[in-house]
Amino acid sequence: MRLLKTLLGFLLSYPLLTCSILTSLLPSPPPGGNFICYGTENGMGAQAGNLLLNPDGTLNFNAYEGTWEYNADTHELTFKGNRYLATGIYFPDSNFLTLTLKSDEVLSHAETGTITCSPSEE
Repeated sequence: MRLLKTLLGFLLSYPLLTCSILTSLLPSPPPGGNFICYGTENGMGAQAGNLLLNPDGTLNFNAYEGTWEYNADTHELTFKGNRYLATGIYFPDSNFLTLTLKSDEVLSHAETGTITCSPSEE
């Protein structure tokens, strides 16, 4: 009877385990939506801007438009056409972004050349 219960428990949990394993093998979905970005100015944290990533690959960062592409295998973002943004890394578990700015651009509140973006609650 104990063996039967153990076997039955395994068989009932097997689909869930299989689903969990298969889901973890799938690439993460691309980031999207509104983000608030923060950087530093004179060592203090400050808001550096607002980022909108549209599903169609267009973006808006601080009223400058451009395009973005996402590599699901590496979680890397590349940006084109935007005045400030060069590359980024997406952290799918937390839905956060770390963005690197173009080296020839100066952005207020981003003195290190990188900013961190979190989802906007709007």
